[in-house]
Amino acid sequence: MRTLSYLLCIFTAFLILPACQKEFEDPVFVVVPPASSLDTFRVMIDGVAFPTYGISTTNSSNLINLTASDVRAFQRVSLTVPANVTPGSYPLDYFAKLYFGVYYPDTSSSLISNPGTIKIISNNINTKRIAGTFDFNAQTLNGGATVSFLTNGYFSVKYP
Repeated sequence: MRTLSYLLCIFTAFLILPACQKEFEDPVFVVVPPASSLDTFRVMIDGVAFPTYGISTTNSSNLINLTASDVRAFQRVSLTVPANVTPGSYPLDYFAKLYFGVYYPDTSSSLISNPGTIKIISNNINTKRIAGTFDFNAQTLNGGATVSFLTNGYFSVKYP
């Protein structure tokens, strides 16, 4: 009789445990595709290396937007420059809407570049590959105190 009770308990556990597991799965987890092996994006945020996993680029309204994200796409760093940008240094000014950076420390916050600098090393409009360096202070949109410092940024990516 005892063996039958044990078997019944084990059988019940196999039926119930998978149902419990589904209840505790993380519904916010987003899998982003890994970056191309030819693309590079790195930056230090408050002295810690950003864990770049995915890199995406768009070319819309004559603006290149480059976004790097962590594996869950919770944290992101985004840079925007004109598609016809030439090598040189440019101030990152969110309100000018030509050269700017945005740091998303989580899924519900955004911090804008102010002040900051982006240096375009190269932009080949034939192969559509752009490379550069950047640094910026990230602050709230209303111009509050700096929240994070993004330093030693580097990117080399292909864009559409």
